[in-house]
Amino acid sequence: MNLTEKTKAIQKELNIKQDGLLGPHTRDCMYRRFAKPNYPYHEKFYGQDVFLADPNKLEPFDPRLKRARDYKNCLSGSFSWIVNNRWQPISVLIQNGRVVCPTACHATDINMPESVLWFDGEKHGIDRIKHVNELKNLDSIKWAIGGLGLKKNNQRSYYDNKAEGFTGPFSDVLRKTSHMIIGFDASSFIAICVKSMGIAAIRNLVDNMGMTDAIMLDGGHLTAYNFGNHKYNTSTKQRYMIQLGG
Repeated sequence: MNLTEKTKAIQKELNIKQDGLLGPHTRDCMYRRFAKPNYPYHEKFYGQDVFLADPNKLEPFDPRLKRARDYKNCLSGSFSWIVNNRWQPISVLIQNGRVVCPTACHATDINMPESVLWFDGEKHGIDRIKHVNELKNLDSIKWAIGGLGLKKNNQRSYYDNKAEGFTGPFSDVLRKTSHMIIGFDASSFIAICVKSMGIAAIRNLVDNMGMTDAIMLDGGHLTAYNFGNHKYNTSTKQRYMIQLGG
């Protein structure tokens, strides 16, 4: 077995793109699998900004329209909209066991569910729901964030924009623009900020990164991050944010 074949075997075990190249992403996945990383940290993979974090130190929250620049190690969160002339969270959000927003982004207008990424302190998962009461493990969930489902249990076929109401006027979120993707691979929590990418390319990126569970958050002008020297769109007021700890 030559070096390329050995590298592909390693990449297969890591569930990432099997190109036979021992590049930065493969080395990082090996580091996270076999060492004890100092989370959170930033890397650049496939030309995109990637943030790695310990899920136990993650905290999604409602900053009440403050800006990303007001918080360190933070990312923009999920879907918000103007309700009764005020910007409101409209996707499921649970912070430290407390329900901040109980309903999916399309539950009240077109009676559709969304994918909710959750973590209970040990395990993570995704459930497609309209209301947090549908989560069987609601009482044990530490944090949860709603969005558009991309992948669950490493199954690419999980993606179904029609089932979650992202069609017609709501299909705008699938267009080529900036987006935040969050989820898990075999080793840790991952957030990816893409600057100009449509849904097909995003799904391919999720596969190449080896993500087993992933959702996409709102995009366009709401996409932002403030992480050390890595900053993007930090002046936009946010209704959802995710702090990575550290």
